[in-house]
Amino acid sequence: MTVFEQVYETTIVTLYRYAFGYLGNRSDAEDAVSESCLHVFRRYGNRMDAAELKALLFAATRNAAIDRLRKKRPLPLLHDCAAREEDPETQDMRELLSGLPSDERELISLIYVGAEFPRDRRAHGHQ
Repeated sequence: MTVFEQVYETTIVTLYRYAFGYLGNRSDAEDAVSESCLHVFRRYGNRMDAAELKALLFAATRNAAIDRLRKKRPLPLLHDCAAREEDPETQDMRELLSGLPSDERELISLIYVGAEFPRDRRAHGHQ
């Protein structure tokens, strides 16, 4: 199994959840993930390590989701579009998140969908 295949197999569900959080629509989320995976594979294939590919897949998925939102309507705040018919607890959480800076909302969203990244910067070649 190639590096890309391993990363794909271990992150596809999390990528879908991440895209769904932006889009609130199953079909659009599936399309965004498919497009982003194909894009990353065609551009980078197996020329990168697993951590780099995983980060690229999340970035590409976010960009694909945002592009889909832009085509449909003006860009909402992170995850506002998915706040349809949710239980009161989820609505409360979204309201709390909306008060945070965008980079903090993004980090919490990644953690919520189960994304796992190395905590040690040396894993990415940083000193």
